[in-house]
Amino acid sequence: MNDIYRQRLLGGFMGYAIGNALGLGTEFMTSDEAAIRYPQGLTDYSQIIRDAHRSQWQRGDITNDTRILLHIVEEIIRQGRLDQQAIARRLVEWYDDDHTTDHIPCIRWCLSDSEYTSDPVGTTRKVWSQMGHFDSTNEAIGRGILGATMHNNPRETTAALIRLTHYGTRCMCTAHMVGHMAYDLLWHGHVTPIEALTSLARNFDETIVPYLYRAYEGTLADLQLDDEDLCNDAAHTMMAALWPLWHCNSAEETLHTIVMAAGDADTNASAAMALAGIRYGYDALPKHLIEGLIERERIENLAHRWSDFVLADLDSH
Repeated sequence: MNDIYRQRLLGGFMGYAIGNALGLGTEFMTSDEAAIRYPQGLTDYSQIIRDAHRSQWQRGDITNDTRILLHIVEEIIRQGRLDQQAIARRLVEWYDDDHTTDHIPCIRWCLSDSEYTSDPVGTTRKVWSQMGHFDSTNEAIGRGILGATMHNNPRETTAALIRLTHYGTRCMCTAHMVGHMAYDLLWHGHVTPIEALTSLARNFDETIVPYLYRAYEGTLADLQLDDEDLCNDAAHTMMAALWPLWHCNSAEETLHTIVMAAGDADTNASAAMALAGIRYGYDALPKHLIEGLIERERIENLAHRWSDFVLADLDSH
């Protein structure tokens, strides 16, 4: 059985990375703009246009969505457990050395606060309050999936991971929805029924329920993933992650559909492909995209180490 879990874990990890790297090609475009830029579709990193935004990265590079997750995973493995202060120290060290502009305000405020390494959750709460309690961006969605891979106490783990930089109820609820789906796909091999998701959502944030049904019943256009004002909202990335599970038939279809829907495509495609990778397994992922990752060796090595870590923890329980 561990071989099946390993295939799913590797699929989720590598799916997240390739979705992030390819999704950069249509990030912040509308779907109409993406269709003009990529009339045959975007299927390879070599096609990614070199405009002012995308020129910050090489083709096949990952963005901060994946980088933060890699640092978290590496620190959990290093410590042998989830240590929020240790992760906070690592993120601050990376932030201080990083020279990109790919940081949203709440993450910049948290990682530049002098109290963050000693009290990461307290700092996150303070930042959220200073921002007027309105911040509900989508960067924590991937941590919901990561939390689900840890079989022991996945909900508590997910909450601890999210509160490293996000404190809003909407952020927490959407990450738990995607994480619950990842948990069922990974450990039980099935898609979570919509009724179970909506029941869980009502325990966190009732306003998320209509978004769940839009993903379950609606068309891709109904999701409005490329809406300029909403594209980085956590609920929209949640829909982008879940919609393919009910409407697509393969990892490859999932990737191409969500990438060409544009909007915050690097985040949307990373979440959608993590779930697709768990559902269909590592062998179902496009191999040329794995091979084309700039940091393939580091990412693939860490994927195997994470699988070993998770399965060892499972066996110990």
